[in-house]
Amino acid sequence: MFGVNSDVMGSIISETGMHGYGMINANNGILTIAGGVILKDKEGQIVGAIGSSGGTPEQDKEIAEAGAYAIA
Repeated sequence: MFGVNSDVMGSIISETGMHGYGMINANNGILTIAGGVILKDKEGQIVGAIGSSGGTPEQDKEIAEAGAYAIA
């Protein structure tokens, strides 16, 4: 939806000073957390995303990236 990996969006959100509750209300119930990566086709168009949850943000992103690599 945002066109960037979730950790990047999280950084953008944190710079605004908004709390998670405010973000839920600001985005129709969508909360951004680390662990998601976007999938692009050969032309650079976003075709989907893959995410992981349950570990640290770094672990979740690593797992999501591995999944994205596996289907590329």
